[in-house]
Amino acid sequence: DGNIWDCYMNHYGGLYWEDMVAEGVDQYWAKLGWDQEGWDEGGNDPDTEDMYWSDLSEEQKEAAHQLCFFDLSWDWVKLPCWSQPQLCED
Repeated sequence: DGNIWDCYMNHYGGLYWEDMVAEGVDQYWAKLGWDQEGWDEGGNDPDTEDMYWSDLSEEQKEAAHQLCFFDLSWDWVKLPCWSQPQLCED
């Protein structure tokens, strides 16, 4: 299903803002500090882009959940490390 792919695999990152409006997910990206101009044209990333999951507010975490993020995926932890963190220790 395309919606599952868009959410879990790319978190709607491959869509233009107007497409996210049509999908009903723009509101969640907006809670994370994004707007149409920043999303479509780039170059003006919100502060949340440099934040770890633990630094997000509860409202931001809920918005991220709606975009199929959770702590490990938000923090860009490599997939093999999700179940075996010892593989990724420095």
